[in-house]
Amino acid sequence: MKLKGQRETKETTVKMELTTGPQDAEVEVAWEHHGKLDEEVDEGMARHLYHTLLRYARLQGSLSTTGDLAHHVIEDAAILLGQELGAFARGKTLTRFGDVTMAMDDALVQVVLDAGGRAYYESELEGVSPLWDHVMRTIASEAHFTVHVLPIRGHDPHHLVEAALKALGMALHEALAPSDRLESTKGQPTYEEDAA
Repeated sequence: MKLKGQRETKETTVKMELTTGPQDAEVEVAWEHHGKLDEEVDEGMARHLYHTLLRYARLQGSLSTTGDLAHHVIEDAAILLGQELGAFARGKTLTRFGDVTMAMDDALVQVVLDAGGRAYYESELEGVSPLWDHVMRTIASEAHFTVHVLPIRGHDPHHLVEAALKALGMALHEALAPSDRLESTKGQPTYEEDAA
Protein backbone atom coordinates (compact mmCIF):
# COMPACT_ATOMS: atom_id res chain seq x y z
CA MET A 1 0.00 0.00 0.00
CA LYS A 2 1.24 3.49 -0.81
CA LEU A 3 -0.37 6.68 0.50
CA LYS A 4 0.98 10.06 -0.54
CA GLY A 5 -0.73 13.41 -0.35
CA GLN A 6 -0.81 16.94 0.96
CA ARG A 7 -3.57 19.12 2.42
CA GLU A 8 -3.21 22.88 2.88
CA THR A 9 -5.75 25.26 4.36
CA LYS A 10 -5.47 28.77 5.79
CA GLU A 11 -4.98 27.07 9.17
CA THR A 12 -2.88 23.95 8.57
CA THR A 13 -0.47 22.07 6.34
CA VAL A 14 -0.45 18.28 6.37
CA LYS A 15 1.94 16.10 4.34
CA MET A 16 1.88 12.32 4.15
CA GLU A 17 4.08 9.73 2.51
CA LEU A 18 3.41 6.21 3.77
CA THR A 19 3.94 2.70 2.45
CA THR A 20 3.31 -0.75 3.86
CA GLY A 21 6.37 -2.11 5.60
CA PRO A 22 8.00 -3.28 8.80
CA GLN A 23 9.47 0.05 9.89
CA ASP A 24 7.83 2.72 12.03
CA ALA A 25 6.37 5.91 10.67
CA GLU A 26 7.86 9.24 11.66
CA VAL A 27 5.01 11.38 12.93
CA GLU A 28 5.52 15.11 13.38
CA VAL A 29 2.78 17.19 14.95
CA ALA A 30 3.28 20.88 15.68
CA TRP A 31 1.22 24.02 16.06
CA GLU A 32 1.91 27.64 16.94
CA HIS A 33 -0.73 28.05 19.63
CA HIS A 34 -2.11 25.42 21.94
CA GLY A 35 -5.71 24.91 20.93
CA LYS A 36 -8.58 23.50 22.92
CA LEU A 37 -11.96 22.54 21.57
CA ASP A 38 -13.48 19.40 23.07
CA GLU A 39 -10.67 18.51 25.46
CA GLU A 40 -7.08 19.23 26.43
CA VAL A 41 -4.66 18.22 23.67
CA ASP A 42 -1.00 17.45 24.20
CA GLU A 43 1.40 17.48 21.24
CA GLY A 44 3.30 14.45 22.51
CA MET A 45 0.04 12.53 22.98
CA ALA A 46 -1.17 13.46 19.50
CA ARG A 47 2.12 12.26 18.01
CA HIS A 48 1.95 9.05 20.07
CA LEU A 49 -1.65 8.24 19.08
CA TYR A 50 -1.11 8.88 15.35
CA HIS A 51 2.09 6.83 15.51
CA THR A 52 0.13 4.02 17.18
CA LEU A 53 -2.55 4.03 14.47
CA LEU A 54 0.02 3.99 11.65
CA ARG A 55 2.19 1.35 13.30
CA TYR A 56 -0.70 -1.07 13.76
CA ALA A 57 -1.86 -0.42 10.20
CA ARG A 58 1.72 -1.42 9.28
CA LEU A 59 2.40 1.84 7.49
CA GLN A 60 5.87 3.36 7.40
CA GLY A 61 7.09 6.73 6.24
CA SER A 62 6.09 10.16 7.45
CA LEU A 63 3.08 12.22 8.48
CA SER A 64 3.90 15.85 9.24
CA THR A 65 1.50 18.57 10.34
CA THR A 66 1.67 22.23 11.33
CA GLY A 67 -1.02 24.77 11.98
CA ASP A 68 -2.75 27.19 14.29
CA LEU A 69 -4.80 25.05 16.71
CA ALA A 70 -4.26 21.53 17.96
CA HIS A 71 -7.76 20.51 16.94
CA HIS A 72 -7.30 21.78 13.35
CA VAL A 73 -3.96 20.03 12.95
CA ILE A 74 -5.21 16.69 14.29
CA GLU A 75 -8.45 16.87 12.31
CA ASP A 76 -6.76 17.78 9.01
CA ALA A 77 -4.36 14.86 9.42
CA ALA A 78 -7.42 12.58 9.79
CA ILE A 79 -9.02 14.12 6.68
CA LEU A 80 -5.93 13.50 4.56
CA LEU A 81 -5.38 9.99 5.94
CA GLY A 82 -9.01 9.06 5.24
CA GLN A 83 -8.90 10.47 1.71
CA GLU A 84 -5.70 8.58 0.91
CA LEU A 85 -7.02 5.29 2.35
CA GLY A 86 -10.18 5.63 0.29
CA ALA A 87 -8.21 6.45 -2.86
CA PHE A 88 -6.05 3.38 -2.27
CA ALA A 89 -9.10 1.09 -1.91
CA ARG A 90 -10.89 2.24 -5.07
CA GLY A 91 -10.93 -0.26 -7.91
CA LYS A 92 -8.88 -2.89 -6.08
CA THR A 93 -9.83 -6.43 -5.13
CA LEU A 94 -9.29 -6.37 -1.38
CA THR A 95 -10.14 -8.51 1.62
CA ARG A 96 -12.50 -5.60 2.41
CA PHE A 97 -13.39 -6.52 6.00
CA GLY A 98 -11.42 -6.20 9.23
CA ASP A 99 -12.49 -7.23 12.73
CA VAL A 100 -10.06 -6.76 15.63
CA THR A 101 -10.58 -6.90 19.38
CA MET A 102 -7.71 -5.25 21.27
CA ALA A 103 -6.83 -5.50 24.95
CA MET A 104 -4.76 -2.88 26.75
CA ASP A 105 -4.65 -3.32 30.52
CA ASP A 106 -8.19 -2.50 31.75
CA ALA A 107 -9.46 -1.66 28.25
CA LEU A 108 -11.00 -4.05 25.75
CA VAL A 109 -12.17 -2.49 22.46
CA GLN A 110 -13.52 -4.04 19.26
CA VAL A 111 -13.29 -2.35 15.85
CA VAL A 112 -15.12 -3.78 12.84
CA LEU A 113 -14.47 -2.23 9.43
CA ASP A 114 -15.84 -2.57 5.89
CA ALA A 115 -13.77 -0.85 3.19
CA GLY A 116 -16.64 -1.25 0.72
CA GLY A 117 -17.31 2.36 -0.23
CA ARG A 118 -20.02 3.31 2.26
CA ALA A 119 -19.24 6.06 4.75
CA TYR A 120 -20.71 5.19 8.15
CA TYR A 121 -19.36 5.47 11.68
CA GLU A 122 -20.80 4.22 14.95
CA SER A 123 -18.98 4.46 18.27
CA GLU A 124 -19.41 4.61 22.01
CA LEU A 125 -16.15 6.51 22.55
CA GLU A 126 -17.44 10.07 22.25
CA GLY A 127 -17.94 10.39 26.01
CA VAL A 128 -14.43 9.03 26.62
CA SER A 129 -12.54 11.26 24.16
CA PRO A 130 -14.57 13.52 21.85
CA LEU A 131 -11.47 14.55 19.88
CA TRP A 132 -10.12 11.06 19.12
CA ASP A 133 -13.64 9.77 18.45
CA HIS A 134 -13.89 12.64 15.93
CA VAL A 135 -10.57 11.57 14.38
CA MET A 136 -11.84 8.03 13.78
CA ARG A 137 -15.19 9.33 12.48
CA THR A 138 -13.34 11.64 10.06
CA ILE A 139 -11.13 8.84 8.75
CA ALA A 140 -14.20 6.62 8.15
CA SER A 141 -16.13 9.44 6.46
CA GLU A 142 -13.30 10.60 4.20
CA ALA A 143 -12.32 7.04 3.21
CA HIS A 144 -15.96 6.03 2.60
CA PHE A 145 -15.54 3.10 4.99
CA THR A 146 -17.97 1.69 7.54
CA VAL A 147 -16.38 1.62 11.02
CA HIS A 148 -17.90 0.44 14.29
CA VAL A 149 -15.97 1.05 17.52
CA LEU A 150 -17.22 -0.83 20.57
CA PRO A 151 -15.52 -0.34 23.95
CA ILE A 152 -16.34 -3.60 25.72
CA ARG A 153 -14.83 -2.65 29.08
CA GLY A 154 -12.31 -0.31 30.64
CA HIS A 155 -12.09 2.84 32.74
CA ASP A 156 -8.82 4.58 31.80
CA PRO A 157 -9.61 6.99 28.91
CA HIS A 158 -6.08 6.81 27.48
CA HIS A 159 -6.16 3.00 27.42
CA LEU A 160 -9.59 2.96 25.75
CA VAL A 161 -8.50 5.41 23.03
CA GLU A 162 -5.15 3.74 22.41
CA ALA A 163 -6.76 0.27 22.25
CA ALA A 164 -9.31 1.64 19.76
CA LEU A 165 -6.58 3.14 17.54
CA LYS A 166 -4.53 -0.07 17.65
CA ALA A 167 -7.62 -2.07 16.70
CA LEU A 168 -8.50 0.40 13.92
CA GLY A 169 -4.96 0.16 12.54
CA MET A 170 -5.01 -3.64 12.53
CA ALA A 171 -8.53 -3.70 11.01
CA LEU A 172 -7.32 -1.37 8.23
CA HIS A 173 -4.36 -3.68 7.57
CA GLU A 174 -6.71 -6.68 7.35
CA ALA A 175 -9.34 -4.99 5.18
CA LEU A 176 -6.89 -3.42 2.70
CA ALA A 177 -4.93 -6.62 2.08
CA PRO A 178 -5.17 -7.97 -1.49
CA SER A 179 -7.69 -10.74 -2.13
CA ASP A 180 -7.99 -13.28 -4.94
CA ARG A 181 -11.77 -12.83 -5.04
CA LEU A 182 -14.17 -9.91 -5.10
CA GLU A 183 -15.85 -9.64 -1.70
CA SER A 184 -19.19 -8.33 -2.98
CA THR A 185 -22.38 -9.76 -4.47
CA LYS A 186 -22.94 -6.49 -6.40
CA GLY A 187 -19.64 -6.33 -8.26
CA GLN A 188 -16.81 -3.88 -7.64
CA PRO A 189 -17.82 -1.53 -4.79
CA THR A 190 -18.34 2.07 -5.83
CA TYR A 191 -17.60 5.03 -3.64
CA GLU A 192 -20.06 7.84 -3.00
CA GLU A 193 -17.90 10.42 -4.76
CA ASP A 194 -17.50 8.09 -7.81
CA ALA A 195 -21.20 8.48 -8.53
CA ALA A 196 -20.96 12.27 -8.78
